Amino acid sequence: MPAIAVRLAGVTSVFYDRFVIGTRSDCDLVLYDEDASPVHALVVPDETGWRVEDMGSLRGVRVNGRLRATFRLEKGDRVRLGNTTLIMVPS
Repeated sequence: MPAIAVRLAGVTSVFYDRFVIGTRSDCDLVLYDEDASPVHALVVPDETGWRVEDMGSLRGVRVNGRLRATFRLEKGDRVRLGNTTLIMVPS
């Protein structure tokens, strides 16, 4: 499975396996955002690429402005969790 790269605040992180995004300190990608949930989203690889899944957050997950429970990710997608926007970039 190819890696996925995520840009947040000018810093790019590369992941090779599933990862959890949220405000809890034990998340793989920690957000410092009052409007994000402790465990906000899960990003997982599947047969054809990567997808993001809402983990029951209060504000949901928006990809390119669209509220979704699950969404297949493409390079350039903008994922909004609370007031934080992540950008999927080529890895």
